[in-house]
Amino acid sequence: MMRQVLLLMAKSGYSLTISNLASALGVRPVVVEDLLGKLTALGYVQDIACPAPAKKPGTCAACVFGSACCFASSQHVWILTEKGRRAALKGLPLGDHFGMRS
Repeated sequence: MMRQVLLLMAKSGYSLTISNLASALGVRPVVVEDLLGKLTALGYVQDIACPAPAKKPGTCAACVFGSACCFASSQHVWILTEKGRRAALKGLPLGDHFGMRS
């Protein structure tokens, strides 16, 4: 399932929230949280917080995320790192990390 998360993120072209991923995978959000924690520890994804504190007026218009913003429904999103992009796009083996098969 780790590979599925990376592929979904690579195909989406932008960052995703836990609820987006859980819905796409057909699993509970707690499962996605666990997977994202493991993928973060392995360096495949990065957790980022909304750069506009308290959603102040005008800050969203200048944000680097632009129309790809997922922060409207969550204060944290996950993005692929370069390592994660390479693994998703090249089909590199993730191995059996933390007792889970990719």
